[in-house]
Amino acid sequence: MAQEKPNLFHFLQRYYESVSDLGMSPYLVLDTSAVIDLEQAFQKRYGLLRSHLFLEELSHTARGMEFIVTEPIKQELVAHHECIRGGRPEISVTTFEKLQRYSSCPTALQDFRRKQEERIDTVRYTARRSHYALFVGKKAEQDPISSEDWSVIDFGVMLGIFGEYQFEQNAATGKRRFTNCPKGIVLSSDAHVLLTLEKLFDFPEGVGLAQYIKPLNVRNYDLHKSEGKK
Repeated sequence: MAQEKPNLFHFLQRYYESVSDLGMSPYLVLDTSAVIDLEQAFQKRYGLLRSHLFLEELSHTARGMEFIVTEPIKQELVAHHECIRGGRPEISVTTFEKLQRYSSCPTALQDFRRKQEERIDTVRYTARRSHYALFVGKKAEQDPISSEDWSVIDFGVMLGIFGEYQFEQNAATGKRRFTNCPKGIVLSSDAHVLLTLEKLFDFPEGVGLAQYIKPLNVRNYDLHKSEGKK
């Protein structure tokens, strides 16, 4: 008998529950694969007109949730929105429109990226070493990593480095340690994204990032609304 999967929304609520007390900022980075899995689960259970409600469920997992959809992911979502399967769009109109309105990079992080470009690039290079250590030979040739995948990985990297930087600044100025540090999740079901980030945490340049960013495979969870017992 298959073991029952934990509910995704309950897990996220538990993951983010310390955010307010610590003064941290919740982030959720959405990959195309996660969007499709959630959208399809909600279409099947609640119908096409209510399938967008998974975004509302995600927003309720933490007060002040900041959604991130990178520009390459937004472009990739266009094709999936226009793809019709069984008479239905793979991604509904309402879901698509909401995702297009989400930030691809908040202003504060744009400023940070400009000021800390060298530090970020060093870890981005390590992420590529991480990836190509995992995906080699025919596996890499038959299913190469996409630019969209890299945009999600790179944002996760930047968010983790921002957490390290903010922690350092707080310590230097006597503020609470985690004030304004991010607590983020990269939501995906793509092995390129998930395994590359997980492997990155094994490198000296990436080990500290794991405190601020977590890759999460949506396919390990029940994707229905968070009704009932947590």
